[in-house]
Parts: sequence; C-alpha cells; structure tokens
Amino acid sequence: MSTNEILKDSIHKQFEANKRINLFYENLDFRTHFLQETKEIIEKHKWDILRINEENESEKWVGMMTERALQTFCNNNQYIDLRKDHVSDLQLIYQVLWNDIVEELKTENIDFELLQKSHLTRLSSWLLQTNGFVKEINDSQSPNTIDVTCSEYTAEFQIKLLNINIEHIIEPVLDIGSGSNALLVNHLRELGIQAYGMDRIITNSDEYTFRTNWLDFEFKPYYWGTIISNLSFALHFTNHHNRKDGDYIFYARKYMEILNSLKKYGTFYYAPGLPFIEAHLPKDKFKTLTHRISPEFSYTQINCL
Repeated sequence: MSTNEILKDSIHKQFEANKRINLFYENLDFRTHFLQETKEIIEKHKWDILRINEENESEKWVGMMTERALQTFCNNNQYIDLRKDHVSDLQLIYQVLWNDIVEELKTENIDFELLQKSHLTRLSSWLLQTNGFVKEINDSQSPNTIDVTCSEYTAEFQIKLLNINIEHIIEPVLDIGSGSNALLVNHLRELGIQAYGMDRIITNSDEYTFRTNWLDFEFKPYYWGTIISNLSFALHFTNHHNRKDGDYIFYARKYMEILNSLKKYGTFYYAPGLPFIEAHLPKDKFKTLTHRISPEFSYTQINCL
C-alpha cells in the first residue's frame, strides 16, 4: 500500500474504533483514544507526513477527518445540529490536531498523551457549545453514547406513507433530509420527474443532491412545486419545540421560508405533523390537511393557495 492509502485506512480505523465513545464520560481515558496502530503509523511515516505538510497538502487530510467526524456525530444522534459555523469550527479542531502532530514529529519523542488529551478536550468543548443537549442525554457514568438514529426508508414506503399522488405531482420536487442514498430522489428521477434532495450526509453528491444542512439552505421564494420531508425536518422541529434549549424560533422561521418557497398550488408533504404551528398558518394562503395514522402519529399536507 502507498503512504496515502495507509494514512487513509488508518483514519477510517481510528474513527470506527471510537464511533460510540461518550466524550462526557467521567472516567474517559484519553490515553487510549489513538489506536496503537495509529501511533505506529505516525512514527513510521514521519517524513511523509512532514512532506505533506511542507507541500501544503494537509487540507485534504484535515477535510477527510472532519468529514468522518461529521458522519460519526450524525450517526450517533440524528438531532445533532451542524450548521456551517459549527462545521467550520470542527474543521479548525482537526487542523489544530494536524498541526500539533506535525510539531510533535519535529521533536525527538512524540508526546501522544498530550496530543490525545488536547484533541479530546477541544472536541468535548465544541460539542458542549454547539449541541449541549448531548451531554444531558449521555450519562457521565456510561463510556458509550446512547443510540439516537433514524433509518433511511424506501421510496415506495415514503410515497405510500405521505399519500403522494405521483401522477399529479408538481415539479420541481425537493426532498429535505433525503438520506445518504437519496432513495426517493433517485426513484422519482427514474420516473422522469425533476427531483432534488438535500442531506447532511450524501454518499455520492451530484447535481441533483446537495450536501448541506436544511437550516443553511436558501429556499427560493415560489420556486418548488413539491417539497417532501419524511421523518426529518418536522421531527427535528418537534425536538427543538419540546427542548428547553431548543432553537424553535429559528426552526419556525425556516418552516415559513419552506412554505413560501412553494409555487402556487404547490404542496409540502411531511411527517410527523406539527400542530403547534399549523394552527397559526394564514388560511388565505395555505390549506392544511392532517391525516392521523395512529393516536400518536400523523402526517401533514400543506397546499399553497
């Protein structure tokens, strides 16, 4: 294997080994954060790493570590809020880690304990500042995070659940929280429908899928014919509405921005329903249709008049 392949493989193994670590565990042993293999690779490939840094090629590796960190946080908890400034701060943390490793490689003996402790301190501080609720739901007595994740549903399931009439769907279509594989987007495009999707984690981003946070996405007024969001935006909105530290006002504004991005006669399909805001929509602009599937669950169809 080439040095690049070895470093890439090492980064993936490192994140895989630590993907369920609770950064707020009171007995967290920072000395075990780096795998022994990671330490050996850093030492063995010292001159290659220094060369990469001197040739200003560190951005690729910092980006790779940041991307893996984002995936790890999102996979652990679907309610993690990762806006542009949060991601920028996280990338800075991995840039500092890279710089620290480079500086240590210039010394006679690498202080791995210092590297690990400093990095985990920065990570836990970042997580506390950007998503403090994570500390509240993860017991300081538990070494592993709790699992708060969401599945990626088939296109057929989503269409049936939200009762979407494909034959009368208005284009273009936007799927908010499309999932890493954008299953619904791909299905609609195979049917000849102009569809697009957005998600924080897209496996293969292309001209039809956007790797972004919906809170950062600009919804153009009167642009979309149909917007779909199954167990994504509305679920997060509900979560923020129910939390003491929730950013529910920001979500309410984004919700209205989404509605105002619909064309005349356009439709916003989503689940679960949002009765706490739907009741206040202007009836001369929007028609709300709520369909209850069970006593606890409903989906909503908002039609732009």
